[in-house]
Amino acid sequence: MAQPINTLDQEMAAIQAKDPNFNQQRFIDRVQAAFFTLQKAWMDRNLEPARVYMSDGLYRRWKMQVDQMVAAHKRNLMDNLVIGGIEVVKASTDQNFDTITVRIDASAADYEVDEQTNKIVFGERKDKPFTEYWTFIRSAAARTKEGEGAEITQCPNCGAPLSINESGVCSYCKATVTTGQFGWVLDNITQASEWQG
Repeated sequence: MAQPINTLDQEMAAIQAKDPNFNQQRFIDRVQAAFFTLQKAWMDRNLEPARVYMSDGLYRRWKMQVDQMVAAHKRNLMDNLVIGGIEVVKASTDQNFDTITVRIDASAADYEVDEQTNKIVFGERKDKPFTEYWTFIRSAAARTKEGEGAEITQCPNCGAPLSINESGVCSYCKATVTTGQFGWVLDNITQASEWQG
């Protein structure tokens, strides 16, 4: 039986060893692209542009919350959203999954508006720092494709222009591309106050 790997450097080296095209900076670039795409989708209350970055479980949770906001005539806004830093803080690999958690330090004026009155009902229009931990997963069999960029514009299975439905199924090849089978998907977001490391 193999010795357990327990340091971040060792875990990242193990991912790199089985996936020679994996590049930590490109991964962080993808995290940044996912972050801004997901935040915009949240504010627009339209998750379709962000669906390819989201695991099925995360998508269902967000969809339920977005539907509740729409029904309550509320919109969450994040003005002046900027990332101050992204750092890999945890990684693991086993026979089933690769997992990488990043710490995202950002700031924004985060507030909720009642669409009927246009009044702020939560938060304020004042920039405040926040930290979140985003956990990305993929199948242990998934490999980084040569030339893979930060933004996902093609189906990771067939290479066709990205066109997936709410279930994460490519309209061309019919593969479900949001399970982590073909590449990294965001599976969980943890607030700093809840992070257990």
